[in-house]
Amino acid sequence: QEAALKAAEDAAEKERTATEAAEKERAAKESAEKDKVAMVAAEKERSAKESAEKEKATKEAADTEQSVKEAAEREKVAKEAAAVREKGDKDAAEKERSATEAAAKETAANDAAE
Repeated sequence: QEAALKAAEDAAEKERTATEAAEKERAAKESAEKDKVAMVAAEKERSAKESAEKEKATKEAADTEQSVKEAAEREKVAKEAAAVREKGDKDAAEKERSATEAAAKETAANDAAE
């Protein structure tokens, strides 16, 4: 009977040891799964941040390009306006010179007629 009791205690000990080992294995698997989930989440976050940074850089580049285009357009318009002003000034000076010459000729003709 004592041998049977000893055998039952040994069997119970082996079962307890097996149960503990199974529990440790389950806990290790659960921990590994949590680590994996955390790593995936961290990777997604890193990827999202990287994507946002790229998008921001792309937008800044587009804004800069637009600003450069606008500045070039303003410069072009200013040059055209300056050219128009300069031509107007030349035309006005030419008309004034012609009028002065005509007045001088008229004065000379009047003086000669007298």
